[in-house]
Amino acid sequence: MAWKLILIYLQTHELLFFRVKIMKTKKTTQSVILAISINAHSNKRNELLSACRMITNQTLQEKGCMSYRISQDIDNENLIYLEETWKHRSHLDEHIHSDIFRALVGSVKFLGKNHEIRINGFSGTERLGAVHSAKSKQNPGNG
Repeated sequence: MAWKLILIYLQTHELLFFRVKIMKTKKTTQSVILAISINAHSNKRNELLSACRMITNQTLQEKGCMSYRISQDIDNENLIYLEETWKHRSHLDEHIHSDIFRALVGSVKFLGKNHEIRINGFSGTERLGAVHSAKSKQNPGNG
């Protein structure tokens, strides 16, 4: 058995609450997490959040997508975090080459000042290649 830490996020008006729950789970194959941190232009933040919400619904329907989370930093509302969890690496690879991901990267590039893409669950070399593949979607002619 393995232990899984779950962070539960609740929002009531302007107050943020976090509750941590630890659960016993069966150990399964390792999932892969795509994490994107975006520093949005302050005048484009709401537009970026709307775009991310629309993309979320489509991404959740893709094969292998286990979860998709959008959150904001509590100290800087322009910092937006996206986290996608994929059942297998092959599912993430398909997603990275999809039109949905291309739309996400385009939105991030246009509405954000800067961003960082991280992929957890890969070895260092594989991670670097996957991130370069994801970033090349921003500039298809510059790959």
